[in-house]
Amino acid sequence: MKIRWAKVLRNAALVTIPLVLLVYVGNANFLPFGSIKPYLIDIGNNDVVGNARLLGPFDRVSDSVIIDGVSSRRLEKWGVYFSLENSALSRGSSVTVQVKFKDDFPLDNRFILGARDNEEWSYDWKDIYVPFYQELEDVSLVAQDDLLKVYDVGGIENAEYDNVADFLENPPLYSIIATNDDVDINQKLNIEEWGEIKEDVFSVQEEDTAVIDTALRGPHTLWTYVSNGLLELYLIKRDLNWYAGADNLKITIYSLDGDLLWSTSIADDGNESSNHQLGELQVQSLRLPIMKEGAYKIDLECGSDILITNIEINQEKLVIEDNLYWAGVNPIYFDQSPSFNSTELYFRNTRQGKMSISTAHDPGLQTVSIDNGDYVSEIELDETNAQFEINLDTGVYNLGSEKQDIVIQTDDYFAFSPSAFFIPKRCEVIDLVPSLEWAEQNAHFILVENGDYLEPVNDGDWMIAHATWNIDELFIQNNMLRFCFSIPHLNLEQYEDKSILVDWIKLSVSTAPIWER
Repeated sequence: MKIRWAKVLRNAALVTIPLVLLVYVGNANFLPFGSIKPYLIDIGNNDVVGNARLLGPFDRVSDSVIIDGVSSRRLEKWGVYFSLENSALSRGSSVTVQVKFKDDFPLDNRFILGARDNEEWSYDWKDIYVPFYQELEDVSLVAQDDLLKVYDVGGIENAEYDNVADFLENPPLYSIIATNDDVDINQKLNIEEWGEIKEDVFSVQEEDTAVIDTALRGPHTLWTYVSNGLLELYLIKRDLNWYAGADNLKITIYSLDGDLLWSTSIADDGNESSNHQLGELQVQSLRLPIMKEGAYKIDLECGSDILITNIEINQEKLVIEDNLYWAGVNPIYFDQSPSFNSTELYFRNTRQGKMSISTAHDPGLQTVSIDNGDYVSEIELDETNAQFEINLDTGVYNLGSEKQDIVIQTDDYFAFSPSAFFIPKRCEVIDLVPSLEWAEQNAHFILVENGDYLEPVNDGDWMIAHATWNIDELFIQNNMLRFCFSIPHLNLEQYEDKSILVDWIKLSVSTAPIWER
């Protein structure tokens, strides 16, 4: 009996051992059940050897330092590399990198990590830490998807959206959106929405033609709303000849989408001296068929040695965007006063903020009034080349100036008659400054690129950030994958004494089970 059991056990071993070896070898080579293989670069402690190691260049990192018993190095310049070398990479499905570091980042910068994705020098970059995003944690999140997040910093009522796509297609009227992403946001107004704006802003008799018969000095951006299929423009230019050199005016017309429709120039009046002799009238007119109804931009590009003394357009609406140099009837420009009679501007302030007004000449010293119907505020311009600021709430205003020769700096649209006023865009899109305080003062919404950004976690005085890549999208050569840290601000002179302390880098190669491959 004992002999028989011994024989059974021997036969079982002969079958089991090869089977176990087969399973072991098969799993080791093919990983049918998947696996996660970890690697560690203990920065500052044998970090240049092993399957995962720091590559330098070592003139961009400090020597090893011990802080609170922790070995580490300081990243001192942009572009520090490390690598992972293992045959398992070719079978892996993804690779995750974790980095433990001390946060010493300026608010307007970021920590970026790249994995090499091409035989030429090329990396797939991912943000692993954006300090500004930490500021947004307590801000109301309006909508998000896999790529974008929308935050409400302006308190616009009824700003509720099911998804980001809905927000991009139907942003709130009058809103200002600050973004760090090149995303397509619908800025077009349809007829029904424009009607709402018109009634809300100015209830006035409509006119067939908009006229600016007061002098503007230097470059300006104008907008009109073409509703009848034809844009007719009539413009008069006069050179001041205060400065030597040619005084050319370029007139360019764009669609709301930025498509160039027409461009021409008015040359110098023939007097390139600085003799202060006011030039003769130079006239430009055009008739431009317009296929699509909507808002169109008219750019007037020139130096400050030019007056635009008359603009007429065959549309009801005509506004000036942002900064305005209103020369008007001031005697500093004319030997005898022209027959202009515009003494008021009309505008709608879409965001609480400051307006700056100044004059460069003694004849421009005056009292400027700003009226919104509830109160009148007066600004005493009693000094030349000084900026006088006023805080304005949202609302409709008119600005009165008897002498003109004033420069107005703000982010609004101005019209010289109530009937000409309109807002050409459904919303304004501006570049995001990474500061919550700035955003709350200058925008209603923040739109940020979210992508696969993952918030770092706090580990005492340290932070741990991470990112993941699909291995089949990366470039692996000789079983090696390279990574690169990018910290852009370390290459700037004002941060030359700064550095980022790193404790360790952990890498893990994940292989999916065979039924998921």
